Amino acid sequence: MLRGRSWRSMLAGVVALLLLAGCAAPAYRDPGELTGPAPSTSGATAQLAQLLGELGSAFGTENADAAQIVGRDATVQVAVSKLRDALGFSDQVGATAAAWAQHWRSQVRMQQVEITVEDAQLVGTWHGDPLAHVTVRVTTSELPGQEETASFGYAMAWSDGALQWIGPLTRTGGELMVDTGVGLSSPTGAVQRYLDLVEHGDWKALERFSGGANTDRTDLEVLGSVTAAADDLYLVPMPDRDDGVWTVYAVTGVSHVIGQFTVDLDATRVVYKPTV
Repeated sequence: MLRGRSWRSMLAGVVALLLLAGCAAPAYRDPGELTGPAPSTSGATAQLAQLLGELGSAFGTENADAAQIVGRDATVQVAVSKLRDALGFSDQVGATAAAWAQHWRSQVRMQQVEITVEDAQLVGTWHGDPLAHVTVRVTTSELPGQEETASFGYAMAWSDGALQWIGPLTRTGGELMVDTGVGLSSPTGAVQRYLDLVEHGDWKALERFSGGANTDRTDLEVLGSVTAAADDLYLVPMPDRDDGVWTVYAVTGVSHVIGQFTVDLDATRVVYKPTV
């Protein structure tokens, strides 16, 4: 007969296995079908370019005055508030804006950042709003005359003249699909699983899930308390890197970036890094 401690240990192990195993729901789904006349993408494209450009200038350059809406020395939360007042976007877009601000803050400051949004192509709908795939080009210069340009695919959904959702799409089987946030094959789903383990206080499972990188219980307990206190929590993926490793930020409903997660889907590994 197993004693109480043995039963508790077995139960904790079962919980950890269930949390890591995930469920059978798909990690990605097709966009909805677009019916009726094709809407113009020009307004949404201009808004996305302005949003990303403001954040790049305010948090990625030494010349923050280039950010006309955000201005100089704004915090992430103040910057998102100013941009929301000017552009009228949704809460999800606000959380994503906060993640981009944090992303730029973690990089080496550039002399100049220029961002353009091009080649918008309608691919369907997301929650009933038109959804378009775009190419974002980022040109940075650390020294005069030394420019580097990188590009990545991104997507935007909009309605009533304002952005409602922005984020990367994933090409699966030749089709562009939206991350559902479910399961270990989804970058945000993997982070959600990590947060579930934090909530359950399963430190051993977290050590295994992070490949031994996250063993500081104080950091993990702080993360658990902050996420538990948040009214809303958004998991925001940055564009996929060439090596298949994702960066995901956890952002509260008040644009507070509480953590950065590096997600390696092939290795089933999630590593947490505090941002506060």
